[in-house]
Amino acid sequence: MPVASFNRAAYQSGEAGLEGIVDIVGWKASKWEPSDDPNTINGNVETGSPEELLDVDHPLLPALKQARTDLIDLLSIQSPTLMEELLSIESEDPYAALPAETIMPHLRSLTLRKEILPVFCGAALKHIGTKNLMDYIGGLLASPLDVDAHATVNNRRGPVSILAWKVGWDKQKGWMTFVRVYGGESVLIHNHQYLPSLRYPYEVNHAV
Repeated sequence: MPVASFNRAAYQSGEAGLEGIVDIVGWKASKWEPSDDPNTINGNVETGSPEELLDVDHPLLPALKQARTDLIDLLSIQSPTLMEELLSIESEDPYAALPAETIMPHLRSLTLRKEILPVFCGAALKHIGTKNLMDYIGGLLASPLDVDAHATVNNRRGPVSILAWKVGWDKQKGWMTFVRVYGGESVLIHNHQYLPSLRYPYEVNHAV
């Protein structure tokens, strides 16, 4: 969740801006402070629990706790195993005590089954939250090991199946995305031009 300001007075006054984020799953807050050093991309980042970086009476703190409760409830409905793990915790607040290592496998499983859509926030210009986003991409989305290439080889019918495996920069063409096509009759690549049916899997690069 985004934190417009860690200062309670500034937050309540509605000042525009983004000073940091709170990872609801990991229950970790990150506060960014701009650096005067032009070679420092991320600036100075202070991390800790939301209780450590936010004032006790900060209006956002109750909303963060409720957001984590709602997230775990949603996942528990879809994952009975997570519900059992939650009920087995002996704590006054089992939602706060449930570790991220327990939540992540269920979150990843539901994401891969396309039953939920994780949402992240940040500011790319200031590099706020970009590392957190990349960490979750690696933790939640399918890796090449999750793709059954043999099952989709020569699958010329049905939905197109593509795996983007590399992004690179070319001086003449600009940003290029390298993809492996596993199946599908034709693929829209660029300028409304379609690739003809080829032997699967095959690899192409695409300027974006």
